[in-house]
Amino acid sequence: MKFKNLFAFMFVTTTIINIDSVFASCDITKQIYRDVDGKGFELRFNNPPSNSALHFATVVLYHPKRNNIGVFKVGTSQGFGTIYLEPQTESENNITAYFFDSQLKSVENYNLGEFLFISGLGSWDWYDNQMNNSREIVLGNSMWKFDRCQ
Repeated sequence: MKFKNLFAFMFVTTTIINIDSVFASCDITKQIYRDVDGKGFELRFNNPPSNSALHFATVVLYHPKRNNIGVFKVGTSQGFGTIYLEPQTESENNITAYFFDSQLKSVENYNLGEFLFISGLGSWDWYDNQMNNSREIVLGNSMWKFDRCQ
């Protein structure tokens, strides 16, 4: 019985270490997050726009049934260093992103954020969906969790 417990502990520990090492070595431009609500949404980070020195990445909001829902430029403000998503339409406001570690403590380095909350993304999706005459599979205000490195 003790041997089974030791084996289970070693398996779980090895799995956690492997996930942590993949996350730690994955650059923000290669990270993919999934919604923790399990609706199938993904945030797929990519390279920054080539014509902008103000942004360090782009991110695509994706769903298998809705495809690419929106593309945002990702940047950080000066001073306090708030990370934001900038919609493609200039008339829309930036959306603030907050990164958290595995203990749900806030982190300032976006490559250390296993969890992510984006204030206003659910609202953006709701109104963007309305303009497309569709309310199917609405995002809502979901927390995001690092899923894999692309």
